[in-house]
Amino acid sequence: MRLLAAEDLHATVAFLGACGEARALAAWRALAEQRHPPIEATAAGWRAMGSPERPSAYALVPGMGRGTLERLIGRWREPALEAAGLPRDRRPPLAHITLTRPPRRRAAALKPAMDRWLRTAPVPDHPVRFEELALYTWAEERSRRLFRIVERRPFSAVGSA
Repeated sequence: MRLLAAEDLHATVAFLGACGEARALAAWRALAEQRHPPIEATAAGWRAMGSPERPSAYALVPGMGRGTLERLIGRWREPALEAAGLPRDRRPPLAHITLTRPPRRRAAALKPAMDRWLRTAPVPDHPVRFEELALYTWAEERSRRLFRIVERRPFSAVGSA
């Protein structure tokens, strides 16, 4: 399993995929005027993400703050995807923070052990504060971190430069 670095932990508003820099920046600019107060959240439990047979990730799902996060994702995701020229995401928003990913070729083999772990792993009890919007891309050197932040701005000043 590959644990994500602490700096890589985030809740995704809109997954842009390999859309290219210009389209990603268009999505970023589409959210320039959005504002929101910081959101405090606590973890409710663990969840396997992706295919039930071959999960692609394991994440924490919020308890307190989940509804607010999911409403924010629902409100901000569509303008970002549209600006990037990407298709609408028809899935309902699901607030989560991915913590680990299995190797693609071993995801199915690791599933039984991960299912046991999901049932017994303690859930962190300290609150987390979501207070900024960031545009992520892949890290150039991925041995330590998977992502790097291209741009970031506080929720309360999302329109500022």
